Amino acid sequence: MSVADPPSPSRICYFTNVYPAPSHTTMRREIRALEALGAVVTRVAARRFRGPLVEPADHEEASRTVYTALSLLAALRGVCRVALTRPRRLAQALHDAVAVGAQSERGVWKYLMYVGEAAVLLRAARGCDHIHANFGNATSIAIMCRVLGGPPVSLRIHGPEEFESFTPAEWAWKLRHAAFVAPISEHGSQRVRALVHAHHHHKVQTLRCGVDAMFASDAGRPGLPAGLRLVCVARLEPRKGHEVLLQAMALLQRDGLPVSLRLVGDGSLRAHLEQRGRELLQPGTVVFAGWLDGAGVGEAMGAARVVVLPSFAEGLPIVLMEAFAADRVAVATSVAGVPELVMPGHTGWLVEPGDAPALAMALKAALLSPDRVLMQMAAAGQERVRERHAVGPLMAELLVRMRRP
Repeated sequence: MSVADPPSPSRICYFTNVYPAPSHTTMRREIRALEALGAVVTRVAARRFRGPLVEPADHEEASRTVYTALSLLAALRGVCRVALTRPRRLAQALHDAVAVGAQSERGVWKYLMYVGEAAVLLRAARGCDHIHANFGNATSIAIMCRVLGGPPVSLRIHGPEEFESFTPAEWAWKLRHAAFVAPISEHGSQRVRALVHAHHHHKVQTLRCGVDAMFASDAGRPGLPAGLRLVCVARLEPRKGHEVLLQAMALLQRDGLPVSLRLVGDGSLRAHLEQRGRELLQPGTVVFAGWLDGAGVGEAMGAARVVVLPSFAEGLPIVLMEAFAADRVAVATSVAGVPELVMPGHTGWLVEPGDAPALAMALKAALLSPDRVLMQMAAAGQERVRERHAVGPLMAELLVRMRRP
């Protein structure tokens, strides 16, 4: 069977914790790529995103999404339906909730709640051939749905949260019932294999996340600006390392470099980071842009000389792929799957997380590099993205895996 020409149609329930959301554009791309391949995709999420949606496409996606965490009453109704139609399956799910929940940080009560949400998911996934679950809690609910007699389940592991919050007992339960596990990076696959028994290793196969044809186009990209401008696209949360970035910016300004920074994204640390920016940096150095739509992110990258991602923990950042596609090099931290994209001296610069002086040195080297060098490095990164991260072929491979016995 050819990856480029998978059989169709398929009916897929695409399930995740929160959808749509500004930081989850990769899932929208995957869903639409699956539909372009002939699959019928039912969108299901545990809950709605609580903030504003900036992409018109996300408003459309929200209108097409079913939500499982509606109310306790909805969950109880779902459980009652299962009790009437699949009593043995429900008994097994309740047994698993107690047995696995007792060995988890979440506890038995949380796993009993998963049974309720799984019952709602079971109804939402009626007629589907497969459930494809993304992120931590969603993977637990999807596996519980499988225990209730739902369709086969695959798990999309992004990291890093999944590796930090689930115990070996939870991983063993998930791998026992999953059809396969598809981490988004080789690093992620290694982490999963390290957490489970060797007889489950064959189920763990990397499936990278990708970008679409818009990012593979050579048309309309601006040249490098003369100014020493940086852009960072990330949620304003502790694991993203913005505090270290501000410290590195302060070191660059002490060296006399007229650097500026645009932060694209929002989150719980915004007020704190705004205050730290005022304390550490010259007025006007940092612009907090909030969440932007795809065109806005592209414009922000086009106005910058270098893209920076100073994270303490990551999965496989889509923003780095978008940087290369926009003819921009990246300075990033050597965590998780990042080195699979950013290769020192070839596609960008890598530093250890939390090291502000090292980050400042790398940023200085990148900002002061000749345009020719930066464009060559970005082109190398872009070629790597084209070869390994085109969303269409990746989703074709996903369909092939779903059809394997």
